[in-house]
Amino acid sequence: MIIKDRGNNSYLGTFVSAEKSDTDRVHEIIRTVTLMNKQNAWGYRKNGVPIQKRICKRGRKAITKMMAPKGYFTAGSKGPVTYDSFGNLMGGINNAAEFDVYLYDRSTYYYV
Repeated sequence: MIIKDRGNNSYLGTFVSAEKSDTDRVHEIIRTVTLMNKQNAWGYRKNGVPIQKRICKRGRKAITKMMAPKGYFTAGSKGPVTYDSFGNLMGGINNAAEFDVYLYDRSTYYYV
């Protein structure tokens, strides 16, 4: 696990996908957040709805570069690229050598 200066309060750390200890730690974090969501451990909003959190993994450092497909509004890449035109890692999280983990509030809309 690597801690980088991201300037984001939700940032938990950067994990290397090739290391078993890092992937185990991420699964442990996910399991902990799931259990805390089930027990309403984060507290409640003003309208009585329980606060829930979610884990978000963002891929960094692609293992292999890929061709970006041509979309309706976007041009395809001229050669292999790491990220597509929207800033997403090509090949998804499975192609990431490292990934950042963030803890966000779940956006649940309840009308009371």
